[in-house]
Amino acid sequence: MTAISTVITSTCTAHATDSFITTPAANGGFDVIESQETKIVKVEAFRGAMSYWGWATTPADGSRWNTLRWLRQAAAQAGSFGTASAFAESMARDLSTAASRFRFDPLRAGGLGIHFTAYEPIDGDWVPELFLISNWTDASYSAVRPSGFAATRQTFAMLSEASDKSIDHASPIARIAVLNALRDGMLYYFNNGDPAVYNPIANAMYATISTLKTRKQFRGNTVDSDRALARQPIEVVTRILRSFSKAGTRVVGGKPHDVAVTPDGTYTSSTGG
Repeated sequence: MTAISTVITSTCTAHATDSFITTPAANGGFDVIESQETKIVKVEAFRGAMSYWGWATTPADGSRWNTLRWLRQAAAQAGSFGTASAFAESMARDLSTAASRFRFDPLRAGGLGIHFTAYEPIDGDWVPELFLISNWTDASYSAVRPSGFAATRQTFAMLSEASDKSIDHASPIARIAVLNALRDGMLYYFNNGDPAVYNPIANAMYATISTLKTRKQFRGNTVDSDRALARQPIEVVTRILRSFSKAGTRVVGGKPHDVAVTPDGTYTSSTGG
């Protein structure tokens, strides 16, 4: 599996991931086949980035699928799409086609999910969005959808506490509501991969930040602090699992990576990307 985290504030969007890629071992555990490579890809055409969890690489039919390579190739073509939404929906269709050519076995991490952030021009402002592109049926990660991948918008649904995450949330009214919430200090954070392990750490961290804000001790969101908000829960989870997990059972770990993107399209990383 993996652990990925995305934070959105009025300052920037920030992605963070671990770097483990694992494969099931004969003894029922996992073998680590990668522990250093990034899982984050820049999408400069939309002032965005993509990070992924799940299906990373699978040998099949004499060829080999590699999600990072596929995402980099997709990002290189993103400029041919008129909107970030059209790009996200195209990726969902293309991944559904790819899945039909390669074996998708949920018990062997056969599902795949992608966080794609982008800035969209709305009435002279640049408004961030997170598109979730995935074929998992739910956060238990035990089954994939027979219909394949879908692309959904996440920010307005989180703001309005709506169960519907329709791509129709592209309306200017919905996007401006998200922008106004960010300007009022809202912090969006999303994570996928191993929420049962990640969420307690992240929730404790964000609760502490909330307390600092209430006490007027918070020094404010900056690109550096937002990258840290995305990255540090993954670092903590990695250290805990490294210290206490049985050998061969870890699916989160390795080098952490982060990337932040500001509304003007400036990219920075504290980890080398």
